[in-house]
Order: sequence, then C-alpha cells, then structure tokens
Amino acid sequence: MGLAAALHRPALLAHAMAPLMAAAPAMAGAVPLAAEEARGQEAAHARTLVEGLRGEVAAGHDGTPVLVGVAEGPPAPALCAMARQHDAAAIVVGSRGRGPVRAGLLGSTSRELVRRAPCPVVICPPGLAVEHA
Repeated sequence: MGLAAALHRPALLAHAMAPLMAAAPAMAGAVPLAAEEARGQEAAHARTLVEGLRGEVAAGHDGTPVLVGVAEGPPAPALCAMARQHDAAAIVVGSRGRGPVRAGLLGSTSRELVRRAPCPVVICPPGLAVEHA
C-alpha cells in the first residue's frame, strides 16, 4: 500500500478468470445456459473473495483507496488491462511454485506479467505470510 500511496494511486485487488472453454474444455458440449449460470456463480464468488480482501488490506493502512476488479480472459493479459485501466502502481501476484519444468509446459502467468505489465510486478512465493505493520 505504501507504493500506491507514494504515487498517489489507488491499490487494485483483481482476479482474472480463465475463459470458460479454457477453464473447462469438457463443458464444450454442455448446455450453454448451464455454463453461463456456472460462470456467473464463479464471478460472484471471485468478487466476494476480492471484496473480503479489500477489507483486510485496507484495515490499518494509510487510507489509500482500494479498488476491486474481476475480469474474464487469460490471466496475464486481463490483469495487465486492469492495471492500465486503473493506472496501477504495481501488480502483486502469488506464485504456485510449479518449478521451471512444469511452468515451461503449462505456462507461467507471473513470467508473462513481468514481460507485459505496464508497471512493476511483485511475485509472492507460496506460503508467504503477510503481517500488518
């Protein structure tokens, strides 16, 4: 939050949902209405999560506005687009810690963000505990 405050920008908590067909290829033959309903529930759940995090992040901080966003699309491009739209000071993401071989085969959102992001990217390792100052 200190970086956002120093740059006079809001903090953005965002979640990117993979496109429906990429997230569940087996659903390609499913009834579209059922898929849309499931997607709506997923989006609502994601929004609930980021709204909950907003309260945790904002508690005890410097009053920097905290925005939330949920977007559909490949994660790295979706997060970059949200960062541009909100003039983000930085993007902070978690890493799954897959290792170089699995990340090479499956792709790495954090690596793509580092290459494409319009601002600095902070990658947090799995299991990182954050304490409020």
